Amino acid sequence: MSKTKEYSTDVQKKIVELHKIESGCKGPETLFAGHKLNDNEWHSVKVVRRGKSLQLSVDNVTVEGQMSGAHTQLEFHHIETGIMTERRFISVMPSNFIGHLQGLSFNGMPYLDQCKNGDISYCELNARFGMRRIVADPVSFRNRASYVALSTLQAYASMHLFFQFKTTSPDGLMLFNSGDGSDFIVIELVKG
Repeated sequence: MSKTKEYSTDVQKKIVELHKIESGCKGPETLFAGHKLNDNEWHSVKVVRRGKSLQLSVDNVTVEGQMSGAHTQLEFHHIETGIMTERRFISVMPSNFIGHLQGLSFNGMPYLDQCKNGDISYCELNARFGMRRIVADPVSFRNRASYVALSTLQAYASMHLFFQFKTTSPDGLMLFNSGDGSDFIVIELVKG
């Protein structure tokens, strides 16, 4: 991921942030995408990584970056949605997510569906599946204590992550992954 380009504070409001820390680099690097995302409408988020290249897309608007350092493979330990329990990487904890999340897939694996159907080795869930008046079957995070924690993933030199979300809350952690050493990924909604 590349370091964030200079943006005015007005542009940084109402965005999705993608953070990544890698072993041996100077610190967290951040990409920003999207605006006015707390409108209670569905929004799509896609993260694609190949080697050092990274793309963050929100509603088909893509921002690209490059990761620094020689490390090109991320070690994934687990994925958390809605809450971050691993606090060693972030000095200021993001708000927990309140809203709806659907279609979470990582390298083509539909993790929320596997969790719902019991087809995954580990899934800790205190959010609720389902929501009235929609076709899909999202997970609802009704309060800041709701979360889903999924099992350990393998290390990947490339990754494809996709999910959709809908909320009226201006801030919230949507996805967190911790890995070996200081590897991690955070996706959060910041200021709507």
